[in-house]
Amino acid sequence: MEGIAEKARELGITIYIPSYDHDAALARWYKHLVDSGEYEMLFAEAFKPLSKFYQMFAPPTVTAFAVDDMGEIWATMWINPLDGYGSKTASVSAWTRGDRRGTPEAREAGGFCYSMAFEVWDLLISITRHEKLLHNLRQVGYHIVGNIPGFVDGNDGWVLYLTKENFKNSLRYGEK
Repeated sequence: MEGIAEKARELGITIYIPSYDHDAALARWYKHLVDSGEYEMLFAEAFKPLSKFYQMFAPPTVTAFAVDDMGEIWATMWINPLDGYGSKTASVSAWTRGDRRGTPEAREAGGFCYSMAFEVWDLLISITRHEKLLHNLRQVGYHIVGNIPGFVDGNDGWVLYLTKENFKNSLRYGEK
């Protein structure tokens, strides 16, 4: 586990623990998302109150985030364990700030977070409302289960899953 913690520090990735500093970073991220209009693209309306936003990221959810030199979150992944299904399964969501999307550092941080998740969970499930993201998610190794009409705030939602094997063999993160 020390190797994981060391790599996280090297990449500037922090695991969220409810505290003044971490909560302040989430508050600034929340403001950025609302001001930029990305909030509605990323979250359901039910999570719009700041108190609900904080609850989404608190343990048992594992939230990893990276901050820039100004202390602003530029990438985050949150993993919510799904207990009671007879397997080690979690739901996963991720976001990268526009100016960092597609950069080598974003790719490395994403790869690290997925690898970290697969140290604990065997299966990751995700939902997106954005059909345009499906191509990128396939490159990570996700398989698309299907589309559910009106699933998220009246919008269609695509349900996907990712296994460690599919991740390791993916176009984006596959072992060469």
